[in-house]
Amino acid sequence: MNPYTLLLIPALLGAPASADEILEAARKAYDFRAWPGKQGLLKQGLDLRSVDLSPFAIGTVRTRLSPQGCTRIFRYHRNDAHQTKRPRPIFEISLQVLDTVAGAHEGLLEILSLCQARMPAGGSLGIHVGDVSFATRKDGAFKMIVFARNNILVSVYRFPVPRPRGKANHADIASIAGTIDRRLLRVGDTVCMQGLARPVIRTFQAEETTIQADTPVLLALEVTEPGKETPDIFFEEGGGMVYMHEGRWYFRAEKPGAYTVTAHAVSKRLLAARKSTRIRVRAGEKSSR
Repeated sequence: MNPYTLLLIPALLGAPASADEILEAARKAYDFRAWPGKQGLLKQGLDLRSVDLSPFAIGTVRTRLSPQGCTRIFRYHRNDAHQTKRPRPIFEISLQVLDTVAGAHEGLLEILSLCQARMPAGGSLGIHVGDVSFATRKDGAFKMIVFARNNILVSVYRFPVPRPRGKANHADIASIAGTIDRRLLRVGDTVCMQGLARPVIRTFQAEETTIQADTPVLLALEVTEPGKETPDIFFEEGGGMVYMHEGRWYFRAEKPGAYTVTAHAVSKRLLAARKSTRIRVRAGEKSSR
């Protein structure tokens, strides 16, 4: 089960309850005010693909977008050159770089509030990563470790492995979390949000702000990023469709209405920028374009 989709047990935090009430209950249950690290500097993010986690290799990468930034979910399998079948994922790492240290702590608290049972503090289980960490064990091995290091939120989750292959595909996620945290400690710091080396979306707008239904409109997008790397581009399509044709981005929608389209530019270190544009779609005959 993915750690971000754990079900709530009403008896733990009380029911019925709103999301705010659940978070407030979690603040008290986990002594949120006493968490260390709240005065830390901002870190410049981490490209997890540059971290050697041998004998494991990245199998798939997913991206989750939100107003708070971008979360990348990396699933790892054993790096076996003789593998003939599609390798089974053994563990996954979720990484998010927030604009503030408080944002990383709030994100960690939200994860804890969704757990089925109270998650022990990492230190009580011998886990010493991040400014603050929590972990769970099952069958003598760590199942999940979550921690915040400055403004970076990390979750490491070990998938159940069917026997008799369990030992061969075992992953020591405590060691993996430690490797990631040591890399984070070497990442450069900055005092303020403006010092983060994030991409900049200089222009994002539609060529026309009012179009007919099922008619494509050109999206002007100009993105720059400090350094030589090219950021990844993602879109929240707002109910329409964004697509590329001959190297340029277009938007179209079948139904009349007002659409908000948001462009996200994400660096390799998961620093993200976002910008939105509004497009009004009116009923009319299909364009011949």
